Formats: sequence, structure tokens, C-alpha cells
Amino acid sequence: MNKLWLVLITTILIIGIGAYAGSLTSACQTTGKTRNIDMTVGSWFFDPSELNINCGDHVILNIHNEDAYDHGIGLDLFGLNKRLAALKTTTIEFDATAKGTFTYYCTVPCGDWQALGRLGKTSANSAETEKIGHFDQKGKITIT
Repeated sequence: MNKLWLVLITTILIIGIGAYAGSLTSACQTTGKTRNIDMTVGSWFFDPSELNINCGDHVILNIHNEDAYDHGIGLDLFGLNKRLAALKTTTIEFDATAKGTFTYYCTVPCGDWQALGRLGKTSANSAETEKIGHFDQKGKITIT
């Protein structure tokens, strides 16, 4: 009898957690529209650091790595985890099929201002004046 209660409670918890997680994002259908975005990645920034996308659009990110070492980009909801080769442009495509605000981030450990002996930048056009590093290298994508 105790096993039956344990199975019943576990099942209810799994269904409840699944329903809650499903309510965190709102899905949408693809629109057939394509959104091309040119980005730059460097120590330790993404530029632009905020992206606004229409739900359902097909997104093409052309990301140029201006550093002499690799970076990466991860966007968990869409299963993205791509290495960005040094001094090259990498193209990444996905369909923006969920509404919400999500964080993208560097997936390749790339040091910090102390390890590299210089300060970092908050964008491609800013001066190297920030005490930042790998864990600060992230951006925000808002899908409406």
C-alpha cells in the first residue's frame, strides 16, 4: 500500500511540475519570416547584448569573433551550444518558437581580466575599462 501512495504522489508531482514549467513559456507557430542579425563577440561581451525577436521567426545569427581565441554561445531553451572560432564568423540558425526573455551566454571558458592581464569591454565600441570576465559574458533575447 505504501508503494502505491509513493507512486501516486510521485506521478502527481511530475504532472504538476510539468504543467508549471509549460506555463513559463508560451509557444507559437513559425511565421515564415527570417530575421538576420549580425553580432560581434569579444572579451567579454556580445554586441548587441539585447535582441528583440518576433515569436515564430526563423533567426539567423552571424557572429564574428574578434578575439584570437575561441568563445561560444549557448541558448538553452533552443538547444544551442556552438563554439565560435577565433577571428571567424559563425552562422547559427533557430526558430524562435517560445515567447519570453532568455539569457544567452559564452560556453567556452575564456578567462577574466586578471588572467589575461587587461580589463574587459562591455560592448564592441566601449573602452577596455571593466573588471569583467567569462561569467559576465552574456546577453538577453526577448521573443514577443
